[in-house]
Amino acid sequence: MDSNFITNIIRRSNRNQLILWGLGLILVLIAIALSVNQYYNLLAGPFEVSKDYIEGIKDVQHLDKFYVTIKGDKTEDTLYDVSHTTNGIETSKDYFKALYLDNIKLLVKTGNVDNQLSYTGALTTLSSDEQTKVLEAI
Repeated sequence: MDSNFITNIIRRSNRNQLILWGLGLILVLIAIALSVNQYYNLLAGPFEVSKDYIEGIKDVQHLDKFYVTIKGDKTEDTLYDVSHTTNGIETSKDYFKALYLDNIKLLVKTGNVDNQLSYTGALTTLSSDEQTKVLEAI
């Protein structure tokens, strides 16, 4: 009788562990499925994109390829920059550039003070505060 009691406890424990591991696996698969585009851009990017790709963007938040390299015709300094400080010490500085692609003006946020014709990074929206300040500086 003792062996049957112990066997039932072991079976119940194994069943519970199997259910918990199964639920954990399902949660991990859901997390991967929700962020597959992030992994795709991380592993396959940066993607070379053209002016036509930039013109076709309707919503930056739902792009398949958001980690890109883009080449422009001309770059202009906006004369607007943002300094980041930690404990009163300047740790980094962001510079805003205007990258021209024929008739399109693309605002670029970079850590490099030099004007370049090619930039690599993520396509995101600027906050409305940053947009206002950068456009005032132009």
